[in-house]
Amino acid sequence: MRKAKPSQFMKSIEAAGVRKDVLHAFEHVNRSLFFDSFFMDKIDLTAPIPIGNGEFSDDAVILAKMINILSPHKKWTLLEIGTGSGYSTAVLSTMVNKIVTVEFHEKLAKAAKNRLIDNGFFNIKFLAG
Repeated sequence: MRKAKPSQFMKSIEAAGVRKDVLHAFEHVNRSLFFDSFFMDKIDLTAPIPIGNGEFSDDAVILAKMINILSPHKKWTLLEIGTGSGYSTAVLSTMVNKIVTVEFHEKLAKAAKNRLIDNGFFNIKFLAG
């Protein structure tokens, strides 16, 4: 069986020189689940995407590099400040045992929580405000 051709997004993450476990985490999270359908033309790009309340997602290459430096381990409980859309939370949740994530904007927090739970990310504790 032939492996699917990597998207431009995944080529950019790979070009960042991250470890295989980080690359694997990005491959296994469907990025399109975390952004408004209005921005689907930007999903294959790594630039920040608006997420509401005047906030933007992280640049995906910078996010990948930060996670690479962090070097998360499966046995960790991780504290994330700034849940945003929940995309980074989802990526990190595939790499650690548990995440506690805090979002200042309650509207963003609720939307991220619903998105994550609806898509099978259950090792996350959510805090808002």
